[in-house]
Amino acid sequence: MSIWYKKSDPSGGEGIDPSSISSIKVAYKLIKKFPNLQKKHKVVAGGMAISSALIILASIAIVKRLQKGQSLKKALNEISEEEIEAIHINKKQKKQ
Repeated sequence: MSIWYKKSDPSGGEGIDPSSISSIKVAYKLIKKFPNLQKKHKVVAGGMAISSALIILASIAIVKRLQKGQSLKKALNEISEEEIEAIHINKKQKKQ
């Protein structure tokens, strides 16, 4: 009988690719600047993890700055807590 999971990946799911890991680390670096925002978006019993939605919003804020030509370092220094919270993801409207 073969084992369907690896000990290094106990969930049995696919691993995260290296570019995704580095993007998530950058988003966490930005989020660490704002302790109140972190507290507001903590999930899991006892607040042990940050909401994935916050990580996505931080990533979007970073990408918007990078697309405008800013360096990563400058973007991380200039993004504000309000800028992260103001991001709204538009849902595609259904065709009628």
